[in-house]
Amino acid sequence: MKRNKRRTLKVIISVLLILLAVFFLYFFTIGSRLVREEEPQKADAIVVLLGSEPERIIEAVYLYREGFSERIIIAETLAKHRDILDEENVMVPLGAEAVREIAIQMQVPEDDVVIVPAKTESTQDEALAVRDYLDSEAEKGAEINSILLVTSRSHSYRSGLIFERALSQLEREIELTSVPSRLDDFDSTSWYRDREHRAEVLAETIKLINFWLIERWSL
Repeated sequence: MKRNKRRTLKVIISVLLILLAVFFLYFFTIGSRLVREEEPQKADAIVVLLGSEPERIIEAVYLYREGFSERIIIAETLAKHRDILDEENVMVPLGAEAVREIAIQMQVPEDDVVIVPAKTESTQDEALAVRDYLDSEAEKGAEINSILLVTSRSHSYRSGLIFERALSQLEREIELTSVPSRLDDFDSTSWYRDREHRAEVLAETIKLINFWLIERWSL
């Protein structure tokens, strides 16, 4: 009886130690795992994912200036309360329009900044909107076969997974290169020392789990 208890206790302790080791391994490597950063290369288009900071569109403009592509694509977002602003005659750009305006004021020609009509509320929505746009462009004989995907560093791994999953449904292969903004200060090795970076890691971890369990099946 005592031997069985000892064996059970040893098993429990062993399992706990393994779980603890896995936790610490995950804790100290998750920051790096969330970042997918590749060398930019010549592409047919730059796809910018929208965020609360202008660092993403600035990166897209830098890539445009450096000659990596001649087209910037932005998926339109759902502009909440736009109707109220219209009623009040408040004429200011929101969402994708505001981002496009930044690019234009940074000397990108208007015709080279494309807003894809949509009402996106998530990265998944943006991926589907871009996929439909690439499909429609192909029907016009203007195939886009390679893209640079611009987003924030902590968002780059998950967004790459989402876009690759969505674009795999097209009849042709799309080469995707993940280029997170060089202006993003997310520290993938010491993220736990910064409150904002801790929040980013927590949010992305939850969303990544949601992608693997639920979201990817609807793409």
